[in-house]
Amino acid sequence: PLVENNSTVVQQPVDLSKLSDIYMNSAIDFIDRSVTANTPFVLYFPLSHVHVPDYMSPSRCNSSIRGWFGDAVEEMDQLIGDVMQYVESRHIDSNTLVFFTSDNGPWMTERLAGGSAALFRGAKENTWEGGVREPAWAYWPGMIDSGSRSMQITATYDIFSTIISIANATQYLPDDGRLYDGRDMSDILFFGGDSKHDCIYYWGGMPNDTKTCPYNETSVDYQLCQGLWAVRCGPYKAHWVTRSPNNSHTLQDPPLLYNVEYDPSELHPIWPNNVDYNAIMTNLSAAKWNHLATIQSVPNQIDMGATAANRFCGDPNSRAKYPQYPNCTMTPENFNAFVCNPVCLAYDACGTSYP
Repeated sequence: PLVENNSTVVQQPVDLSKLSDIYMNSAIDFIDRSVTANTPFVLYFPLSHVHVPDYMSPSRCNSSIRGWFGDAVEEMDQLIGDVMQYVESRHIDSNTLVFFTSDNGPWMTERLAGGSAALFRGAKENTWEGGVREPAWAYWPGMIDSGSRSMQITATYDIFSTIISIANATQYLPDDGRLYDGRDMSDILFFGGDSKHDCIYYWGGMPNDTKTCPYNETSVDYQLCQGLWAVRCGPYKAHWVTRSPNNSHTLQDPPLLYNVEYDPSELHPIWPNNVDYNAIMTNLSAAKWNHLATIQSVPNQIDMGATAANRFCGDPNSRAKYPQYPNCTMTPENFNAFVCNPVCLAYDACGTSYP
């Protein structure tokens, strides 16, 4: 469904071919209202591009040499450009910090439709570099040097902490003892400084997963279901659990260890018989257990989304009006909305190759 204001369903199903215009108009309207009211704003602008199905507007269909994936990337690029052009037209670009990044690596099980991790090993749904290392850009004319580059370790949750710091809004945070994983990136962005992270923690499964884990809690394989699979401190990264492209899990005992600055593809492990292995792993293991000690149990957010109370349904009685369509249907015409041809997501069975 297409949802406005966090709760109002306006389309179900949504016409994917028209989403870009809706996104752009919504973003521009929000910026306009904020600027007109002379109100500081934070615009969180997550896009459905680029994700299977790689949809696009009719004018973009089969327009790139990279097929549907390339079409969707080009449309996303145009969309970001249009919003940035509007920011400049309102003369607020010199007082606006822009972040652009991704949430995870490519969905390689979807092959050409899922993107590419380039030199990195792994992809979405695992903790290899190809699943977690993302490109990111930060833009603020007059504050961030044009063309500057940093290889310091940061994470998307640092954006929150950075905004809080820049806005001098720490006093508005809840005073309940909660820990924030994010760190202020200001020194990196504005002065070419160092990361405030000693280590980064990569979660794959769910902590205390007694519902779906196939292993008994007393089994050594139960670790496969636990959330913290890898830790990076400085150039060194250790894997306690790895996931293969077919979603099988492997408990790494002893842990796999890499220097990801020398070996970003994670192809050449530092073996346990290396003279430095034990010292490096002592540091990484201590970081792992210290981090785990800070974790508090909270309700499973994914399970909460599966409950009827939290499910988006535009029309609970739609079957009376549209018996041929699934319940909750609001916009039956969108079942026949434009889709770039040929349509086939099971590429091996299409009778044609993915463009």
